[in-house]
Amino acid sequence: MKRAAMSNPNVKITMGFHGEVITIEDDEPATEQPVVKNVKMEVQSAPDLGVTEPAREQPVVKNTSKAEVQTPSDVTVVVPASSDQPVEKSVRRGLEEEVAELKQQLQKKEDMFQRACRYARETELRAERAENLLDSKQGILENSKYTEELKMRISCITSQLEMERRKAEEDRERDRRRIEELLLNPNPIWRVTCLNNQLEMERRQANADREKDNRRIEELARLLAKHEGDSGPDEMQQLHQSPQVQLHEQSQLQQQQPPESPSEVQQLQYSPQMRQVLPPEDEKVQ
Repeated sequence: MKRAAMSNPNVKITMGFHGEVITIEDDEPATEQPVVKNVKMEVQSAPDLGVTEPAREQPVVKNTSKAEVQTPSDVTVVVPASSDQPVEKSVRRGLEEEVAELKQQLQKKEDMFQRACRYARETELRAERAENLLDSKQGILENSKYTEELKMRISCITSQLEMERRKAEEDRERDRRRIEELLLNPNPIWRVTCLNNQLEMERRQANADREKDNRRIEELARLLAKHEGDSGPDEMQQLHQSPQVQLHEQSQLQQQQPPESPSEVQQLQYSPQMRQVLPPEDEKVQ
């Protein structure tokens, strides 16, 4: 070690008794010495100095200078200036390898994170579809439960509406008949008057027919009187028994009877025979 220090007087390394600090000193301030990084040294005991210490790993000194720490120097070590370049290259290579490995790990983590995000999104979509399907099935079940009840209600309402419609039609028809009866027959006396007029017309028609028959019978009587001497009693008897002669005799008997009084006409109108002839009150009068 002394020989190395003597061979290069520009570089001087000093250590304490316990090897805590390594100091690089330069006798020439104008020249700059290279920086030592990650330099491991083993300090062996020097028999001439009387110092006995076990070999231990020394701390790494980066960019040390004279202004940092000054300790008393007991050991001098000479480091060649040409050893700086291979150490720096090895450190840089190791750092590049670590950076590349970290980049690979980061890429893997990003891929895993993206896959996890996609899986979470797919899970959410499946959950939403399942909820929608469940809601639809529940709605179908509820509708199927109340289907029969709704059908019964609809049938009941339909029957009630049909009954109400029929009842309304019957009431409307009954009201229409009543209105027609009121318009056509505002007074029951009018019905009696109509019947009296009808009876009077029939009586007049019967009288006219009777007069025609009488005229015909009179003509027959004149013919019989004209030929009375020529015919015998048997022929006259047969002539009197003919239907035309009998009808003429009945008409003469009716004419000889007095006419009916108004009271008798009213009694005739309200008699059971006339009630059978009269139409019921609920029928329309055409």
